[in-house]
Amino acid sequence: MTFRSRTRSGKLTQEQQDILTMLSQVSHELRAARNEFNLATEPELVEACVYKINALQAQYAYYSRLAKHLEVSQDFRQQQAFGRALLPPD
Repeated sequence: MTFRSRTRSGKLTQEQQDILTMLSQVSHELRAARNEFNLATEPELVEACVYKINALQAQYAYYSRLAKHLEVSQDFRQQQAFGRALLPPD
């Protein structure tokens, strides 16, 4: 079974939109976790930040694989991550 990146009307399916939303959310959380890591001074906090970053990277990898499986283009994923999610004209 193959999935198309857009429906017949040229729009993403709800499932694809949900995946892109999760990618964007995890990306923002990862950025925040890295900032938190940069500010941590206590060894326990540094360790906790490392675990958090690793978990978020695993989530991001999962959603990226899922987006690839659903044939959502890399360009569209990057645009979504930066809040410029517009489909190119056909």
